[in-house]
Amino acid sequence: MSENRDIKVKNLLKGIKAILKRRKYKIVNEEHFENYIDLECESELDSTQEIYARISLEDKVGVTILRDYFKKLDERKELKGEENVKGLLVASNRFTHYARREAKEKNIWVITSKDPRFDIFTHNLVPEHVICPEEELKELFIKYKIKRKHLPKILVSDPAVKAIGAKPGQVVKIYRKSDIAGESVAYRLVVQKSNN
Repeated sequence: MSENRDIKVKNLLKGIKAILKRRKYKIVNEEHFENYIDLECESELDSTQEIYARISLEDKVGVTILRDYFKKLDERKELKGEENVKGLLVASNRFTHYARREAKEKNIWVITSKDPRFDIFTHNLVPEHVICPEEELKELFIKYKIKRKHLPKILVSDPAVKAIGAKPGQVVKIYRKSDIAGESVAYRLVVQKSNN
């Protein structure tokens, strides 16, 4: 491996670990191979929940790589239970169109070279985003006499929304800090696409 590739792989692995940590997963097993890195990650909140992640070091992720990953993911699901294991596939460069589509059809979390591959919340210009609990939303709707649809929108494709794993229909709570105004909180409804 060249020194340049070593640095790229090290930074990619560090970023993916930070993203998993943000989503409250800890690495319980890490295996390095010539063309990929496998990570078994356990939820900090529920040890029965797992993410089986593969970071492909190939130039592109195609059908062959994808099918090999599916085989290993299916083994994990047999061992831990179908509903307890989620998949994550990271491409160091890119996915073929077919591979990306097939991964999404199988509900695999995909991170491409176009997605942030580091914890974006470590940057001082990116405010903290969290998925708002439903109990808090009920109180908010009663207090302000509004409904979910009245909240300002945020796209599911927003990098911060992707980073926390929010889905359409969920509400994201955004904490902003200012030297003048102190801390403010904003709520945004996650939507698939803009209605403009």
